[in-house]
Amino acid sequence: MSDDTDMELVTGYAIETGIDKPKDKPKPKLVDDDGKPTVAGWHYIQARLSETMDFQLRDGRGGQKFKYIDARQVQDRLDEVVGPGNWSTKFKVLYHDPERNNVVVECQLTIFGVTKADTGSNNAPDIDRFVPAKQGDYGSFTDSDGKLVKRNGSWEDQPFKAAYSDAIKRAAVSWSIGRFLYD
Repeated sequence: MSDDTDMELVTGYAIETGIDKPKDKPKPKLVDDDGKPTVAGWHYIQARLSETMDFQLRDGRGGQKFKYIDARQVQDRLDEVVGPGNWSTKFKVLYHDPERNNVVVECQLTIFGVTKADTGSNNAPDIDRFVPAKQGDYGSFTDSDGKLVKRNGSWEDQPFKAAYSDAIKRAAVSWSIGRFLYD
């Protein structure tokens, strides 16, 4: 892009318009005097949060493959776009069934004082029982037929961690992080 063309901010992205740029045209202000995002700032944040990122694939039912990101990627994107001191999370356990080892957690994700929330679970609806860990093992889960489901440190072995991770990823989608995974 050359310096003699005008830039137009469209949902956070600059595009060349081909019009000569006036020397006195100010750039849009992204934050106000109190350090909070302006309307243009929120558009910029939205555009940056919604950018695609690397993802992993996992096997699903019926031979389908599912794309996913992990909780660390969500945290890294938030740090990169709004800065580590401008976002926070608050978690609340809504449901815990130790018999079936099911957990549901709510995550409130706040960016610059604006909070959006969603719930997550340990994603183990088909798990019937947990086999406690032996020395050096993480334990394992079996289904109703007694078949081993996951073993050795998988998300099924750590239901609270899985529920917290799921909750932050779901709350992040309300901020557009990872929404591309559902397209």
